Amino acid sequence: MQQPESHDTDDDWETDSGDEVEEEQATKCLFSEDVLPSATAALEHDATHFGFDFAQYVKQAKLDDYGVIKCINYIRAVVKQGSDPRSDLAGSLGTPEKPWDDDKYLFPVLQNDGLLCHEFDTSLVAMQQTTSKLPSPLKSVPDASADLEQLRQENAALRAAFQQACLADMAPEVANEIQGGGGLDALEGMELCESRDMRINGEVSSSGARPGHISVRPRGGHPRSMQEARVDRADESYFESYGYFDIHRTMISDKVRMDAYQRALECNPSLIKGASVLDVGCGTGILSMFAARGGAAQVIAVEGSKRMAEHAHSIVAENRLDSASGGPITVVSARMEDIASLPVAQVDVIVSEWMGYALFFECMLDSVVLARDRWLKPGGAMLPDLASIYMAAAGAGALDLDFWDNVYDFVYRPVKSLLLDASLKDAIVAQVDARHLVTAPCCLRSFDLATMSAADADFTTDFVLEAAASETGPAAECHALVLWFDTEFSGRFCKEQPAVLSTSPHSTQTHWAQTILTLRQPIALQAPAEAGLAAAGAGPADAAAAALRGRISFGRSDKHRCLDISLECQAFSAHGAPVGPLQTQLYSIATAGS
Repeated sequence: MQQPESHDTDDDWETDSGDEVEEEQATKCLFSEDVLPSATAALEHDATHFGFDFAQYVKQAKLDDYGVIKCINYIRAVVKQGSDPRSDLAGSLGTPEKPWDDDKYLFPVLQNDGLLCHEFDTSLVAMQQTTSKLPSPLKSVPDASADLEQLRQENAALRAAFQQACLADMAPEVANEIQGGGGLDALEGMELCESRDMRINGEVSSSGARPGHISVRPRGGHPRSMQEARVDRADESYFESYGYFDIHRTMISDKVRMDAYQRALECNPSLIKGASVLDVGCGTGILSMFAARGGAAQVIAVEGSKRMAEHAHSIVAENRLDSASGGPITVVSARMEDIASLPVAQVDVIVSEWMGYALFFECMLDSVVLARDRWLKPGGAMLPDLASIYMAAAGAGALDLDFWDNVYDFVYRPVKSLLLDASLKDAIVAQVDARHLVTAPCCLRSFDLATMSAADADFTTDFVLEAAASETGPAAECHALVLWFDTEFSGRFCKEQPAVLSTSPHSTQTHWAQTILTLRQPIALQAPAEAGLAAAGAGPADAAAAALRGRISFGRSDKHRCLDISLECQAFSAHGAPVGPLQTQLYSIATAGS
């Protein structure tokens, strides 16, 4: 995708009136299911009906923007469990330990929570001036038991409504069995996913392992919770999306991707020749066929999409690489988690193209790690075996919104404003031209696929981004942060021909593009030398910003296979003094329809 020339102006970031106006967004109050027309109305509702003035509490507890986000999510999590957090909130005012200190509260309990976007007064000056004069934000904690009982009743009503919604989505015979056997309690203990015949090379598999065959666990025979059932339905939708050729053509057409995997599988005979290879998520089977052409003795190609597994078998057979033709490849239509046995006790190599946007979107890594722990022999190879996430700051050109400034001499500012507002909640996936980067990149985290756990994909790390000299002058505006990743087929396993698959803006673009996190407010940066000169004789408040410092967290969303990213960042001068406000933001990368 070609990026148009950028003309960065302050006007790009103004509303039509020239003033910042908080967008009215329907918002659920903190202590009930009531939804109010705006965040302000929700806060007033909490103060009036539940005796809790959250805006006052923010000041009294001296919460920064980061603390506000975690406190809101803590309250919502406790209320969601049917408990009342107000006494604990009051008790925490005089203690350094806060019940929301856990970083898990960085991620929203309620999607599109209007309170998380609300502007609270978190300035230190305001806190110091008003804290001693503030009345307690908790006006009626003694009446909390009555409110708690009301919450329990509302929760019961919601559970009943949820049960009916689930029953409506089930086969009639299953719904009748549940309604006659204990309602929701029975529902939560029943198997909600039908058993499926898993086909291997066109034959229904046996439930028991046989020599030379693969055993697949039927999706039945053990109780499954509601959450597991929802995950199953989400997985069905996810694998269904990979059942069509458009997405596979995009991936196969990605030369950077294909060249790296082909080099690893065909140009490293000491690794592949005579080896047993497990391909996790084989798609059309292209990586399995690379492995076969590289001399693998046996290739087990596992694909979760039944439709695509059938196509992969046809493609492999057409190239006479299937087992029926005397070739090494066996195609398995199953989720990796459902495979009970393989033709071999352990494999020599696991290969998978599991990477998603920002590396971890789609959470396919879980299946790869499970396959590694269950089937890879000690010392066996992971392809790729190393991965790293990088980040740099970028100017307004990375957002590619200038197009809407002039459409056949018409101004499309409303469209531009809508897209900008949306980008403050949902990360953008788009190609970024390296010329739009305004800082040197930093590595956020590196991972060893041979040893990491699936839980390591959820992480929090600090970062520093130093301003780079601009082609247009010493100063540049940072409007967004850009994420990308590299994966390596390192010399540890690929001794003859190591390879690197990079999705950097400085490299040839790939179908992964880059992931863009839009900042709420742009930050003017100067290269350290110029910023140091500008700061000479100036006070900390007037110093030029030379770097961005902050903290970023990656975490799995409540929506299955989706990714949440939380960001906290602030500009600093060349002498280390903070410049401008602290910015905090939450972003999501979600699947279509999630």
